[in-house]
Amino acid sequence: MQGPPVLEGPILTHGTFHFKCTVDLADQYDQAARCEVSWLFDGETHDDVESVILHVNSLSTLIPGEVFSYRKGRLGVMVGCRARSFYENFHKSHWYASDNYFVGIKVSTDDPLVLSESDGLGTTIPIWSTIPILCEDLTYMTACRINILAQSQGEETEDDYFHEELSFDSCDIAIAPRDWDETSKTATTEFTIVARRDFMDDGVRNVTIRSRVLPPDCVNSSYVSIFDGYEIQPIQVSVIGVDHKRCSSFGDPHYRTFDGLWYTMLKTGYFVLLRGTTDKGSILEVQTAATDCAEVSCNCAVAIRENNDLVIMDICNRDSLRISVPSKNLSPGTAIHQQYGNKHYVYMYSGVTLEVRLVSSAQGKWLDVFVVLPSDYTGRTMALCGDGDDDDTNDFTKRNGEITEDLDDFAESWRVLDEENLFLRYDRLSWIPESNIMYCNCPTGIDSFRICCGYGLHTDQLRLGTDMTHLYANGTTGHSEKSCLGPLYGSVAIHAESPQCIEKTDQENVRDDYVEAGDIRFEYDSEFKPSIPEWPTPSGITEGMALEFCGQFLSSNSIYSACIEKTNLNTQKYNETCVIDIQATDTRDFAPSTAAAFLFDCMDLVLRNISLYDKDGQGNKVPPQDLITMLCPSDCSKHGECIDNICVCDKGFTGSDCSYEKGQPIHLSNLKHDALCDLQSRPCETAFGVGENFVKSERLMCKVKLTSQNNHISVYYTEAYLISSTEIACPLKHTGINTYPATVTNNELPVEYSHISFSLDGITFSNELLFTVFDSVCVECTESGSCDKKGDSCLIDGLCFAEGNQHRLEPGKYCDAANDEFGWTEKDIIWTTDSANWTEPTTTSPGESGAPNSSGGWQIFLGFVGGVIFGAAVICE
Repeated sequence: MQGPPVLEGPILTHGTFHFKCTVDLADQYDQAARCEVSWLFDGETHDDVESVILHVNSLSTLIPGEVFSYRKGRLGVMVGCRARSFYENFHKSHWYASDNYFVGIKVSTDDPLVLSESDGLGTTIPIWSTIPILCEDLTYMTACRINILAQSQGEETEDDYFHEELSFDSCDIAIAPRDWDETSKTATTEFTIVARRDFMDDGVRNVTIRSRVLPPDCVNSSYVSIFDGYEIQPIQVSVIGVDHKRCSSFGDPHYRTFDGLWYTMLKTGYFVLLRGTTDKGSILEVQTAATDCAEVSCNCAVAIRENNDLVIMDICNRDSLRISVPSKNLSPGTAIHQQYGNKHYVYMYSGVTLEVRLVSSAQGKWLDVFVVLPSDYTGRTMALCGDGDDDDTNDFTKRNGEITEDLDDFAESWRVLDEENLFLRYDRLSWIPESNIMYCNCPTGIDSFRICCGYGLHTDQLRLGTDMTHLYANGTTGHSEKSCLGPLYGSVAIHAESPQCIEKTDQENVRDDYVEAGDIRFEYDSEFKPSIPEWPTPSGITEGMALEFCGQFLSSNSIYSACIEKTNLNTQKYNETCVIDIQATDTRDFAPSTAAAFLFDCMDLVLRNISLYDKDGQGNKVPPQDLITMLCPSDCSKHGECIDNICVCDKGFTGSDCSYEKGQPIHLSNLKHDALCDLQSRPCETAFGVGENFVKSERLMCKVKLTSQNNHISVYYTEAYLISSTEIACPLKHTGINTYPATVTNNELPVEYSHISFSLDGITFSNELLFTVFDSVCVECTESGSCDKKGDSCLIDGLCFAEGNQHRLEPGKYCDAANDEFGWTEKDIIWTTDSANWTEPTTTSPGESGAPNSSGGWQIFLGFVGGVIFGAAVICE
């Protein structure tokens, strides 16, 4: 032999593939020379793959693709051939081996792969087959592929704790015939992984990605079945945990920065609370608007923007909280939730959480604002919340980058500029290319876990309350793209019922009636500086009395002792802010805001500390239940007991927080939109009641006393829906106004009057307020319910028609209010027999000067073709 044999392949031929082994004899004309060739798999021969004897007339041999099989140990191996020459009855030479070729599937990545929770871009892992995927039956070519299931497996630790550390853009990775590249001899695809934002202090966690080929589902191909059960080399991943951050702006208002610096800023106007970016180019901004209240200042509005999503909440000079999405659209994974009526959350795709607490008191209404920032933004923020770099000495960094110790200088630098005001200039925001990715959880133990895919699933963001996204944004809910799959059989997913992670309302039609628009403008004094009185306050509260009250108020919360025990949270700052509030306002009304800040900080510390977690009945780690079960709204208002997160109210009280005393009616201050609903602008299927301290109740309902124009009265009851603690929605029966056939007759105005009242217990109802539904085409109404017909319209058979509107069945009739505001006006007919002199039709009214006749609204012309008269009638428009 001249040298070792030569291995070629894989070689594609007519829908099959094979490898070729070729030898080179020294004398290619020696008819007596022979050569023995055998195939090697990881350097070993297999008994069922026999050796081949070659001679000078045929110096190569083939091995077909169907010989390879993972089950037979011939996939995921190095394939090669060896050869030796000999003559009959003579000793054989020693073996010569070819180069080897890996037959199977490979992945390419660093070992180990290191990911950080602050890496927003994710890591793409190429995966390729070194042999083509083929199907003999061309009928199933669209389904011809192999499916690879990728799953993550966490390490076993001493605390026996495991949660998903990685998210995948897909758990099911397909390689198909079209992926084959003849030049590189590979069929390549890829998948992306990202470290989950778990909001826990868990250090470095080691994860193994295991991948295996699933059995073929609907393709009968020997070239696909050879991969059955194939286990691809594992990928070792080290996930580096990065702390998330939290910031607060509450009360009058007090601030706690991401790095734990406390300060109080009593200014009014628009301010940048935080501004941040990520390494993938995402932008985040939160702005607040502060107005004067109770002799100090309070947040009355907050706006959060991440990329193209903008949500605004405000109570500035308003009776009820307004939540608006100026673009009317939110990216998948972004959601707006409501809890207990007074808590509202904005959950962004990235894992950013904005918690807004609406406070109503004798001093007015204000917003407590709390922000949870995922690790993507750690050390990448600025403004009033600081930079989150674990160094509070540089938190007072001004807009120009200069560090100051002067609070006033720092705060003034972060006043919102006119061109960047999210409340006023949202229509001029720069558009950011959409980069949200749908991620999947791909845990091991597929028989005991479900694979979930959705936008925002790369975070362990805890989403609380009722999903209200559909009320503010068109056709979306926070989890609209979320789907969960049951056990996988082959690559066929058996769909299971999606988990109910959140409470949902079925009143999606309410959105069309929920019209909230307009800038958030209010007058404020940029030089506003309240004076803090000396002790005692004007009402006689001493500093000692304030200290005693604040200490008792915080410690009386059922969760207080458990928080102190588990987190060692220092209560000094909370007591100080509570005392400052009493001194500045001479009231105790701001104490609940301080308690809310304490609870926010406590729960963050608890949920991030794995060592505090308990085990459930299945052995899974869960947050400490002795603390979690104490979480009830407003601590049940001291009128009930918190049991398993639910207020069990004392006798005589009801509501989600036990704040409502049975038998005491709630009070409606007004109905939104001036208690008017124009069918030309809204469906008028919902009325919104405005008041204070509304709470969620199992028997929340509304009573509607409907009065038509002819004084016919009907009464019905419907289930009401809590929008916020200041607003309740009442679904209305579909109005019959301006529908065909008409519900009113003669010349009655198409108006419906409803007297609406609400109840929290289903027994005692509030005061009634008038709600008027009308059609502005021919009617104009005032808030008092006084309605009159418009002069430039027609009211015909109980229906409204605008000037010039035609009859729905007889186009020759139209509305001409000047001629007849309660009946149809007919169009004239203009005759002509000269088609060559045809002119555009004209419309005249009966008796109008110059009208040739008054026989109707038609024009007719006659003509001759081949001696035959033809005619055409043209409807005048």
